[in-house]
Amino acid sequence: MKAIKIPEGSDPIEYLRKVIKESGYRGGLIVGIGGMKWAKVGIFNGRTYHVELIVAKEDRILEVAPLVGNFLIRPDGDVDIHVHINLGRDHGEVYAGHLVKAEVFPFLEVFLLESENEVSEVFSHRLKK
Repeated sequence: MKAIKIPEGSDPIEYLRKVIKESGYRGGLIVGIGGMKWAKVGIFNGRTYHVELIVAKEDRILEVAPLVGNFLIRPDGDVDIHVHINLGRDHGEVYAGHLVKAEVFPFLEVFLLESENEVSEVFSHRLKK
């Protein structure tokens, strides 16, 4: 298991890709909490997929409660990340979906847990892109 503090201003997906490549992990679980300034969240309704931009209100944060997903290494060596996120905003507004891109604010606390089996074999459907 690896603990990571993703700093302010970072894109969490790109930051995690870099850390995972450096770690030598082959696949596993991602879980985290923290805050964001904005996030692009992909929403799939069973037929169509669209991306929404969610922005924190002035002088506030989007509370990450939580971020959870997984990662695997593709045959070409690229890191494939599949993460879902719940974001809370003022007055109980909650958004959920697939994290596409974001800006961390003030930080994001994440744990990477490596799987005992080969994740790319279990989730082979993700390799057919």
